[in-house]
Amino acid sequence: MSPSVPGLGDPAPTPRAAARVSWASIVIMVAVIVPVAYFLFKPNSNDPIAKWYLTEMKIDLVHLRDAEDVVRGDSSRYTSDLGSRFVLNPTLNPPTIMAADSTWSATITSKRFPGATCGMAVGIPNPVDPHAEERQPACVLPVTGLPKGR
Repeated sequence: MSPSVPGLGDPAPTPRAAARVSWASIVIMVAVIVPVAYFLFKPNSNDPIAKWYLTEMKIDLVHLRDAEDVVRGDSSRYTSDLGSRFVLNPTLNPPTIMAADSTWSATITSKRFPGATCGMAVGIPNPVDPHAEERQPACVLPVTGLPKGR
């Protein structure tokens, strides 16, 4: 029989029961701390730094649109290879451009804001947000997946 604590009728917890209690407390702490930390540190559109990264992507898409307009004026068609007409911001990944004679679309991502994607299109729906206005950048944030910044 296990020794009992003076004044109490219950036996003292065994080392095995104490281990179960400590594992349970660790699991509870992880279950509480991880979601709270995620909520506090997740990127969102209200974060000024996240807004800056989205603005960088939108600015590059506007420059890309201007370069595509120059190419279209010179050759009567759009291109997916802009060469020196478009200089990429070094904090961004190279855009994915799908071009045809009279339409084009592009998506771009940031090296500093993983998961966020911005897109723009001419003559076809925007690849990121089909409801976005033509020739205007639209972005999707990684956390919500909802369109932002129209």
